[in-house]
Amino acid sequence: MDSKGFPRSCKLYSIEEDYRMGKVIGRGTFCEVLECFHKTTNEKYAVKVFNKEDFQDISTITNEVQILSEIDHRNIVKMIDVYNTDTNVYLVMTFINGSELFELVCDSGGFSEEKCLGIFRQIADAVGYLHQNGIVHRDMKLENVMLSEDFHPTLTDLGFSKKLTLSNRELMRTRCGTPSYVAPEILQCEGYTKSVDSWSLGVILYVLLFCEYPFYGDTLDELYSQILEARYTFPVEAHPVSEEVKDLIRNMLQPDPKKRFTLEQIKVHPWLNNADTGSYSPQSETRL
Repeated sequence: MDSKGFPRSCKLYSIEEDYRMGKVIGRGTFCEVLECFHKTTNEKYAVKVFNKEDFQDISTITNEVQILSEIDHRNIVKMIDVYNTDTNVYLVMTFINGSELFELVCDSGGFSEEKCLGIFRQIADAVGYLHQNGIVHRDMKLENVMLSEDFHPTLTDLGFSKKLTLSNRELMRTRCGTPSYVAPEILQCEGYTKSVDSWSLGVILYVLLFCEYPFYGDTLDELYSQILEARYTFPVEAHPVSEEVKDLIRNMLQPDPKKRFTLEQIKVHPWLNNADTGSYSPQSETRL
């Protein structure tokens, strides 16, 4: 990394010297995402564009760049190039030919347990990889996962991720995340650990199955009250699910972070290692 927090390979000239910019394909809180095409190979990529005027401190950008430059996992988006100009920062990443997982769940009304297992196992593996490398995601949600046509999920946004500098027990205090997915200890502002990702994964699995959030309210105060008490039920009118998957969800949506499943425990849970439903393929599916 250089003195400004960008990798030494960061390019200081216009991205348009190397890439042809395409249409806008997404917008985030701090950036917009466009298609781009390499001028030599014509290969298609996605580029996140950050306007520096929107940031008092660009450490938010350099943090994501640093983390992406250190990781390599089949279920996490890969950074290809970084361009740092006077006005903008451009992150060129692999293009994912698919749809946002949140949209697919909404369209389907909830996935079958078999399909959930195949998708969730890969997401948990990606988050487990981050934890093994001392990285906490802190904003796991369906909107941050793209699903390809062959049902390969990819984590796409690590903007709130944090690299732990002391140990995996380091306490974090920044209040971040998305309300419906946030762990109770973040709301309590008493310091939290990487276990917040396990809670968010519990919410993700619940939504994948039932197409509704476990916690909801007409106001944020009502929503946060339910989260702090871990007050939720399993829908009785939804399609039936196994006791094994309910047990896994209960252990992820555990309000005491010391009792909550770690990623290691999640990955060895019997439901995730069910041989009967562990090899999902589109051809085997009779309902979404």
